[in-house]
Amino acid sequence: MSSASPPKEPEVEPVTQSGDEAEPMEREHHDIQTQGQGEFEVKEQDRWLPIANVARIMKTALPENAKIAKEAKECMQECVSEFISFITSEASEKCQGEKRKTVNGEDILFAMTSLGFENYAEALKIYLTKYRETQTARGENQNRPSSSGYGSGGPVGGPAPVPAGMAGTAPAQQPPAGFTVPPPPEASNNLLTGSLDPNEQDGAAYGYPAMTLPGSRRRWQMVRNYNMSTWHLPVPRARHHPDEAAILERIRARRGPNGLLPLDLTLLHSFPVADGWNSFGAIRTRTSIPTAARELAIYRVAAINQAWFEWKQHFPLLKIAGVSDQAIELTKLDTCDEAELARELYSKELIAVYRYSSAMTRNVKVPKDVFQEIKGLFSEKEVVEITATTAAYNCVSRFLVALNVGEMND
Repeated sequence: MSSASPPKEPEVEPVTQSGDEAEPMEREHHDIQTQGQGEFEVKEQDRWLPIANVARIMKTALPENAKIAKEAKECMQECVSEFISFITSEASEKCQGEKRKTVNGEDILFAMTSLGFENYAEALKIYLTKYRETQTARGENQNRPSSSGYGSGGPVGGPAPVPAGMAGTAPAQQPPAGFTVPPPPEASNNLLTGSLDPNEQDGAAYGYPAMTLPGSRRRWQMVRNYNMSTWHLPVPRARHHPDEAAILERIRARRGPNGLLPLDLTLLHSFPVADGWNSFGAIRTRTSIPTAARELAIYRVAAINQAWFEWKQHFPLLKIAGVSDQAIELTKLDTCDEAELARELYSKELIAVYRYSSAMTRNVKVPKDVFQEIKGLFSEKEVVEITATTAAYNCVSRFLVALNVGEMND
């Protein structure tokens, strides 16, 4: 019998879900509700990554029996979405400055490095190279005569159809050579799984040095002590005064293609301070003292003050200046056997710089015999420059350690 009343909606048995296992649907519901409220409404799918995908990635880093709370998934969804926006906006600024419309892989790598994620850049460079090799090979395959079903594509997320004549071989869409499919969740506890570890790749083949993975993971672990965003400006911009744009450009020009350091991003909370600090460049680039003497003084300051971000920046410069690995290890110690150090340095001048910069850093007041030693080996101008270098980098190291710039001080 028909009825004039509207049909009832089919009853659906509610599914009971725990707080840990329930996939949050509020954002999806909100998207449906906001449709039609105005053509300028930003849809949720345009603002956030799909939360189901975020949750699946999170689970790969957890033990098999671990659960993820709803609030953790939503928090991670917002974090990764903001991170993508953060990196992309920096890459976009580079494109705009070069009057280009397309953001490419190199722009993303530049943004990662300039915003303080340089420890991840090397792995991404290797992946980008592998990806492009695969795309080139795929393009060559697509230019071959097609057969029935080839080129029609496979299901999203599934394997592509196998070209004729390649039965029994690997599918057309394979990971880049040298890469493997990620292991199941219980075996995956590293974002750079197995074959993605650049230390296991032949980095030299791509012109990139190997990256030390524990150091890069440690950067994220340091968030428990210091949140990077507390001290670093996300994307430094000139906002308050016309002169700020000029200051920012001067700093960018000094840093060159490597981009801004975490130190710069911290200093740019105050543009005048950042501008004055930028003049420290003259200490390193315009003095007359030998490179080895200058870098040894800076390295010694960093080692005594345990300013490991400063140490990291100057360690390779000291090696380039010709100081042996054993001498570098000795000068990194708080105190060392100076007789052994003298044998490694082969230089009275460097021994004098070691003693002078150590005394200045530890005690401020330099013993008379230490001062007379350095005065007898260097000109008055060079003594002033060595003193200024040691004093300036004591200032730098104290700033770095106090604000934990670079997240390298526990």
